[in-house]
Amino acid sequence: LLEAAWCITNIATGDVEQTRALLPALPMIIAHLGEKSSIPVAEQCAWALGNVAGEGEEFRDILLAQGALLPLARLMLSNKDSTSRTAAWALSNLIKGPKPKAATELIKMNGVPEAIIRHMQKG
Repeated sequence: LLEAAWCITNIATGDVEQTRALLPALPMIIAHLGEKSSIPVAEQCAWALGNVAGEGEEFRDILLAQGALLPLARLMLSNKDSTSRTAAWALSNLIKGPKPKAATELIKMNGVPEAIIRHMQKG
């Protein structure tokens, strides 16, 4: 599973059409952000979603509609620094752009502002 997530992460760094080919897999990738997956798998899935979100507004809107925001926010609260950083990076790609709704929702989530401050303090 980890290797499959890694492949998806790499494909998502390609062009728009390569990223578009991953759309059917997004619900499964989002599902692997949860507690039932191992930390390495969840972290790799977060990285993949960050790459997809970085492809543009169309992909960010799809990820938001499929519910990626909450599981990524929960993953950012992880005690493992690399997992928390990867989730924070994916979230930064997911909420960027001219539509502030996702960023507003993220800031209102319990524990998220504190996690962001914690990251800033670690430098």
